[in-house]
Amino acid sequence: MKSQICILALLFLIQLGMCAGNQLQQLEKMVEKLQDTVMSVTIENAKLQDAVLSVTTENAKYSDLIENLVEKVAYQERRIWILETECKTDDSIYPKMKTNKTSDEQINKKDYAFVEAMYPKKTSLIGQIMHKAPQRRSVDSGHENVAFFSYLSGDLREPSPGHVLVFDVAPTNNGGHYNRYAGMFTAPHSGTYVFTWTSYCEAGGYTNLQLVVNANAVDSSYCNADGASWYRSASGTAVVQIGQGDVVFVRTHHYHTSYRDLLSKEYLRTTFAGWSLS
Repeated sequence: MKSQICILALLFLIQLGMCAGNQLQQLEKMVEKLQDTVMSVTIENAKLQDAVLSVTTENAKYSDLIENLVEKVAYQERRIWILETECKTDDSIYPKMKTNKTSDEQINKKDYAFVEAMYPKKTSLIGQIMHKAPQRRSVDSGHENVAFFSYLSGDLREPSPGHVLVFDVAPTNNGGHYNRYAGMFTAPHSGTYVFTWTSYCEAGGYTNLQLVVNANAVDSSYCNADGASWYRSASGTAVVQIGQGDVVFVRTHHYHTSYRDLLSKEYLRTTFAGWSLS
C-alpha cells in the first residue's frame, strides 16, 4: 500500500514539474515578444525624432528666408520711393490718369478689398512678402501733421522669431503713411519721430519685441509673465532721427524665442503708434 502511494506521489510531482516547465516556456515566449515590441517602438520613436528635427530645421531655414526677403523688399521700397520723388512728371501729359481726390476712409476700403481679393489666405511665400510689403504713397512735401495709432485686432498665437507684427486696426492715420496690411510706417519726410508700443503677454509666457528702422533694431522691450498667474505688459518709447522713405515696424526678436500668446483684446491692446516732431 505504501509503495502505491509513493508511486502516485512521484507521478504527481512529475506531472507538476512538466506543467511548470510548460508555463515557464510560455512566459519566456511572452517576454521575448515584449522585448521585440519595445525594440520596434524604440526604433519608430528614433525615426520620429529625426523627422521632427528635420522639419524644425527646414522651418528655421524658411523663417530666415522670409525675414531676409522682407528686409530686401523694405529696402527696395525705400529706393523706389526716393526715385519717385526725384523724377518729376508733368501731369498734363497723362490727362486721362487724373482722378478726383478721395478720403482716407475710401482709400482704406479699396485697399482692403484689393488685398483680400489678391491674397485671401496669405499663406504662399509671395503672398507673405506682398502682405508685408509697405505701400508707397505720395511724398509729404508740406510737412503736414503726421501721426498714427494702431493695434492688433486679436491675439497673436505664439509668434516665431523675427515675426513682423501687423497692427491691422488704425483708428488714427494722419497722412495715410502707416500701412495696416503690412504693419509698417513709411516716413514721408526726414526728421525726428517718436514711436511707442505696448505688448501684453499671456500668463506664464514672455515676448521680446524690437523697434526696427529699415533693417536696424533701434530699441526693444521685454514682456515677462513667466511664473505669473495673470498677464503682464511692457512698453517702449524711442525718439529717432530717420530719413525720408525709411520704414519703421515692430517685430519679435530675431533669435530670442517667444513663449505663449501675445494678447490683444477689447479691455487690453497690443499697440503701435508714432508721430513726427518736425
